[in-house]
Amino acid sequence: MFNRIKTTNLDDYFTQLDRRKEKGVYFYRINGYNQETAEFLQKYYEESRLNGVIVEGGIPNPDGKSLAYYGEVMGMDFAMNKGFITQSLQKWLPRMNMFQRENVSTAIYDALDNMRKKGKNDNIKVEIRFLESNPEKGILSCEVREEFTYPSGKKGQLDYNRTIL
Repeated sequence: MFNRIKTTNLDDYFTQLDRRKEKGVYFYRINGYNQETAEFLQKYYEESRLNGVIVEGGIPNPDGKSLAYYGEVMGMDFAMNKGFITQSLQKWLPRMNMFQRENVSTAIYDALDNMRKKGKNDNIKVEIRFLESNPEKGILSCEVREEFTYPSGKKGQLDYNRTIL
């Protein structure tokens, strides 16, 4: 992971990582507004538009078709290891370079591992099957199966079928 480093001026944000004196990322909150800030924000927006992604208006929740596509591409299996997460990111986000993929997979793994260490149970398996999705009629129907282990070691299973209108 990168360390946060300090800028000497706003143009530092546009210096390529491999050309920076120190290897790291910038993270600042702008407190105040003037002409220099306005020009920086405009340039930052343009650079983001040309070289990255700008999300305006939020990201909608996935619909049934999107979730079905995800299931086809990624599968519904999960393994709690960094290699699995890295491989999954390569399938799901192929434009991510190896360095980015490694950093993101490490962050995801660390977050999940921290939850596990805090007592979140990793012996629960949840499988979701989408039976029907009709956005025009506003219908989403799914089946959820949860498999788990009781503290006694006995296996348990719960099944739910729901249709949302």
